[in-house]
Amino acid sequence: GDGVGDVPYRSQKLFESLMDEHPSFRLFIFSPAAMAIDFAARAVPSVRPETRFEDTAPLMAPPAVAGLPDVPRAGMATRLGWAGAGLVAALGALVTAAVIRRRPLRHTASSTEEDTVRGKHAPVETMAASPPDGGPIAISTRGLTKRYGKVAAVDDMSFTVVPGEAVAFWGPNGAGKTTILRCLLGLARYTGEARVLGLDPARQGREARQTIGYVPQDLAPSAMTVAEMTTFIAKLKGVAPDDARERLTLLGIEDAAEKPVSALSGGMKQRLALALALIGTPSILLLDEPTANLDAAGRADLLNLLRRLKADGMTLIFSSHRPDDVLTLADRILLIERGVLQRDLTPEAFADEFHAGSRLVVALKNGHITEAISTLRRLGYEPVRGGERVLTVGIQPHQKADVLTALARDGVDIDDFELERVL
Repeated sequence: GDGVGDVPYRSQKLFESLMDEHPSFRLFIFSPAAMAIDFAARAVPSVRPETRFEDTAPLMAPPAVAGLPDVPRAGMATRLGWAGAGLVAALGALVTAAVIRRRPLRHTASSTEEDTVRGKHAPVETMAASPPDGGPIAISTRGLTKRYGKVAAVDDMSFTVVPGEAVAFWGPNGAGKTTILRCLLGLARYTGEARVLGLDPARQGREARQTIGYVPQDLAPSAMTVAEMTTFIAKLKGVAPDDARERLTLLGIEDAAEKPVSALSGGMKQRLALALALIGTPSILLLDEPTANLDAAGRADLLNLLRRLKADGMTLIFSSHRPDDVLTLADRILLIERGVLQRDLTPEAFADEFHAGSRLVVALKNGHITEAISTLRRLGYEPVRGGERVLTVGIQPHQKADVLTALARDGVDIDDFELERVL
């Protein structure tokens, strides 16, 4: 009761001794590493350092300073009352934050005008049709936002897709196209609202993914063979292996069943990714640059298959850097830039806007994609990367020979190329 401790304080922490020898260790004060070192020293006395100093009468309360008025101390009942009030206030703040987080975002006329004054983008009206037979909407988002720190990869995105519709995401690299697909799959945390056939991917991710087939731009490396990978995905989806192997036949890769996935070419991996996505007959197909690694013949076959799937009622959402693919397959095109939905275009309006020039698509043999990008930028072009060995660059037709010659001169081996007319 006199404010002086009855047990002497001894400074014998191992981490403090280490800081004496290595001042830079102060960076780790109060870190888990510092606590682990001191815990080990207490547990193993043989490594415990000698006492650095000892205080036989450590103060347990601040000393009274002469001349200052006494401050009355609150009684136990008063302190418990304040503590209870603090807990109630903290609980109320948590509940309020949860309600605000779960509340759907609504756009009103006044909020749109206010956002315009503040320099924010106004919501874009989309052209989605009504779902057939009054059924559920295939995909819908409202105020969808995904941030990485202060950067908004997807910023207040709202759009709707009806069953049987094909919608393309069009925009430069980093526009947020892949992030939107990850949000719809429930693989990325977001704010706002997203629905997949009425299911919330953030809360009902497993149920939502059962209705979706996903084709990534690059299939993840695996030591399994094609047959083993197919059987594995079939078990995950609860589908008979024989039914799953029919997807390999549909994509023309049944002869590669015993090959390791890692040994497949880029085009074969893309076919396998689509075959795996179709296991279980999903009603929605999400595709991230599905033709990026395919040659002209493979791309034509894939687009024909996707058109047949769409004709059978499957909903398609895909991203692409190829105008021809967009115009061949899409019913609508969503123009996205820096995570913001800029416009919702018909194929006719898209063709009118992207009508000039051509695109040179180059497939690299030796994977020297970094050297190829450096060469093209030195020539004044800005190439678009499609996978690990494909580059697309906008040029005029008469510039094709100059570009190919420059790449060859810099030691870039070209496996194939083609000139696409941008309609």
